[in-house]
Amino acid sequence: MEETILKLLNLLKKERELNWLCKKIDIQDYEILGLIEKLKLDGHNIDVYQQNKQIMIKLQANKVIKTQNKYELYDGRLKKIRFTLISDTHLCSKQDQPAIINALYDEFEKRNIRLVLHCGDISDGFYKNRPEHIFQLKAFGSDEQAEYIIEKYPKRDKIRTLFITGNHDHTHIKNGGTDIGRAIARERDDMEYLGIDFAEVIINNCKIHMHHPGGGSAYARSYKLQKFIDAMRGGEKPNILAQGHYHKTFYMFYRNIHAFSIPSVQGYTPFMRSFALGNDMGAWIIEAKVDKQGNIISLIPELIPVYESQEKKASKVLIKK
Repeated sequence: MEETILKLLNLLKKERELNWLCKKIDIQDYEILGLIEKLKLDGHNIDVYQQNKQIMIKLQANKVIKTQNKYELYDGRLKKIRFTLISDTHLCSKQDQPAIINALYDEFEKRNIRLVLHCGDISDGFYKNRPEHIFQLKAFGSDEQAEYIIEKYPKRDKIRTLFITGNHDHTHIKNGGTDIGRAIARERDDMEYLGIDFAEVIINNCKIHMHHPGGGSAYARSYKLQKFIDAMRGGEKPNILAQGHYHKTFYMFYRNIHAFSIPSVQGYTPFMRSFALGNDMGAWIIEAKVDKQGNIISLIPELIPVYESQEKKASKVLIKK
């Protein structure tokens, strides 16, 4: 068999007619065609074609066989979604950062981003069970804090801010029954209040969960996100999970969920210092391509980190002078 194959390959260096090959090798035409199929499977590029009513065969020794390994991700029209994740601005705290929040919104506007998702603690609230907290506030009570945020929170003509409230905001409900989220949204047509602790936002069928949990930080940045996702049942999983509260920066893809821990936009507070808590500052810009069902085909997370509070920048200027 091997001798016959080698002889056939040698003869096929030139264009040959099938009947001529049969006589030359002394085998039947179907045997020749069978051997050619075997040679094709072994990677040889052999052309079999009809010319002047004769079956012609030729080995294309120098021709590369182009194969297509097709892996179809999505055969329909993809849609691009872009938005920003921000959280824990804690406005009305003496360590709030209105100048930095405005600078971030300037960047969003420059990049033509139209949607900001704020994941809670828009205000610093007032913890009556922390006697020292009152000395860390610029404004007191739900009315004063709402007025401060209505005035100070960035407003841009083409940007909508969707927000939920967090544990600091909820102190106003505990203290006097006021939902500060409603009070803010009532006076700001560019800000839409979605509820307490949690909201689901759907963009082009892509499901985004905004969440502001409770409790303290864990030893590992991934731990709280992972445990929260582990507790989800299959039918309730989002495509994207955005979680505030922990003032940490982290991204992971877990159980088919793109999960983000969102940094704060608040300076380092005495409370953080006394409990040795970390405090990342910044925001996420998310760009994703989704199919008709909202499944994420590709996602680009971009972190805009903030390294210094405005107080540190101001102190550097004073020292420089």
